[in-house]
Amino acid sequence: MIHELRAQIERFLLRDRFYAAYALADLEPAFFPHTRWWVVRRGAGLTALALLFTRLHPPPLLLMGNVRDMAHLLRVAAGGEPEKAVLFWAPPEAQAADPRLPRRVLLSFREDLREAVLSTFRLHPGQRMMRMVLEPQRFFPRGLEGLPVERLGPEHAAEVQVFYHKAARWGGGDAFSLYQLEHGVYYGVCVRGRLVAVAGTHFLSPTYRLAALGNVFTLPAYRGRGYATACTAAVLRELLARGLDVILNVAEDNAAAVHIYRKLGFRHHCTFWEGVGETGMFE
Repeated sequence: MIHELRAQIERFLLRDRFYAAYALADLEPAFFPHTRWWVVRRGAGLTALALLFTRLHPPPLLLMGNVRDMAHLLRVAAGGEPEKAVLFWAPPEAQAADPRLPRRVLLSFREDLREAVLSTFRLHPGQRMMRMVLEPQRFFPRGLEGLPVERLGPEHAAEVQVFYHKAARWGGGDAFSLYQLEHGVYYGVCVRGRLVAVAGTHFLSPTYRLAALGNVFTLPAYRGRGYATACTAAVLRELLARGLDVILNVAEDNAAAVHIYRKLGFRHHCTFWEGVGETGMFE
């Protein structure tokens, strides 16, 4: 039963590998213990899926599937009456996992699911996001030679934490956690002994040949010097050398960032909504 359900989840996610990239990565051993899954199964396949990742705060909740079955899934997951078609699955390490959603989550869903989401969640102001995919044949970063970019690893954990703590004052680094530094690829620029720009990855998935670029930030006093672009290019070079397909999320209205990513070789894949949602179905 467990292996069959995992295989069904994998097949369902692979229908749109780039949109489902985060969920596929969460099937990797490093991330799977921190996941909770709700699915609707009808016949031999799945029609709706919700994935909760518990290692960030608020925990991200990714939604995929058709509107009708997503509405059923969310009602059950939020503490409603069980339905036979709605299944809850958690890793063996989480034997006492609560089969109900937390009250507050960071939602990601395509616009066609909004009605289903609103049947369970109160949405805080969010934003439309673009999922972009790197086209390796278009990756030709120029004009970045000579910038002081260096590889960052777990030995730089304290410095990187201080950097993202500063970045939080300007709305950056809210999706960073130290496990990403340990399991991912990070590059930074130091000026007079302190980090002023960093780019890295949200995840690496060797099994599915995927990586997500993220946590790109430059301290305001050091912007306009190409530091973030140079760090990003260094990350992308390493990911491409490993044979990985690279995705990223960027706010649809962030024209400057979208322009830079297009110049680096990224193309638009899809648009989705991201923001905090709260369910009041249980207190």
